[in-house]
Amino acid sequence: MAVLVLIAAGAAQGQDSYEWKGGKWTKSAPPAKGTPEGELSLVRKHMRDGKYKKAVKAAKKFLDRYPDSELMEDVSYLAGNAEFARKRYFQAFEWYETQLDYSPRGRYYNLAVRKEYEIAEKFLAGEKRIALGMLRLSAKAEALEILTRVAEHVPGTPLAKKAIMRIADWKFDKQKWLEAADAYDVFIDSETLPPAIRTKPPKPKCPKHSSRSPRFAPRRFSLRRSSMSGHKSLRLRPTTTNCL
Repeated sequence: MAVLVLIAAGAAQGQDSYEWKGGKWTKSAPPAKGTPEGELSLVRKHMRDGKYKKAVKAAKKFLDRYPDSELMEDVSYLAGNAEFARKRYFQAFEWYETQLDYSPRGRYYNLAVRKEYEIAEKFLAGEKRIALGMLRLSAKAEALEILTRVAEHVPGTPLAKKAIMRIADWKFDKQKWLEAADAYDVFIDSETLPPAIRTKPPKPKCPKHSSRSPRFAPRRFSLRRSSMSGHKSLRLRPTTTNCL
């Protein structure tokens, strides 16, 4: 009896899967077309070939066809990487948020949060946000919101503290003294937070829709003083679900 062992050989980078059979590693048979596995395989192939625009197109098709698939994490992360490679950084951020919302305990969770931090740094360094396919807009305000989102995704971690300090330093450099002081207070408070234990929340009931992009609802951020402790903290203003 042949011993079959499947491995994911760099799935996040779009590489193939292999199996141990007959005493050697051989490439696994490609998944059938018209299945979630087959559509994911197509996204991986486009990534491997450097066809990032086609990878994003295939990911959007997957999103429309299989919105509840367990492979959504893989597809969203790959699409985010594809948009990142195309220097469409805000679009990459939207895909990473789709991934993080869908799979808050996923294997690519920390990788996606780190990519979000990289995107924020690029915006603060002067990279533009591409809108409507051609407009290039300043994205420094978005960068601060992304850093806030990073801190909320992984509270109590070194990356969260780095993000909060980056916000504070940026505001200080811009001579926004009161806002900088608030942000430094948040950093000091964050030193007492334990690393987050992520739990998967129930999925919202979303109506079936046809989409040409991930369904991302931008959330607004602010530094607020907690009514419980009197300390300032990073908090989201009330928002709706990601179903638009």
